[in-house]
Amino acid sequence: MVLTSDVFPRAITPHGSLKTEDDWEKVGVTVQRGAAIGAWAMMSAGAVVTKDVPDFALMAVVPARRIGWVGKAGQPLRQEGTYWICPVTGDAYLGDDGVLRPAWKPDVCRVTAGMLIRRPVPSLG
Repeated sequence: MVLTSDVFPRAITPHGSLKTEDDWEKVGVTVQRGAAIGAWAMMSAGAVVTKDVPDFALMAVVPARRIGWVGKAGQPLRQEGTYWICPVTGDAYLGDDGVLRPAWKPDVCRVTAGMLIRRPVPSLG
């Protein structure tokens, strides 16, 4: 997805409803036939995608290459130890061999000083 009217574009609104093509200005990304773009990935304006793009990849230039990672909020992720953290949601991701995946459910865990810490489970009573 390549959209320019949002600073950190996503296919859903903050309320969870789907956006339409009328919500954005198209900016000329070329995707070669047969190349797949992974879930939550983001392309820069003018990028030329010649091969598959992994989930959560931030891609730019010609030919497109990964210049970073983005989370579901569309924000660039920052590395803390072995984790990649979203500065907005606190969600953590783990990556290896050019693949990134969610590390946990954020309501259960958090990262402190590069360590994954399990949050206490709230009591129901």
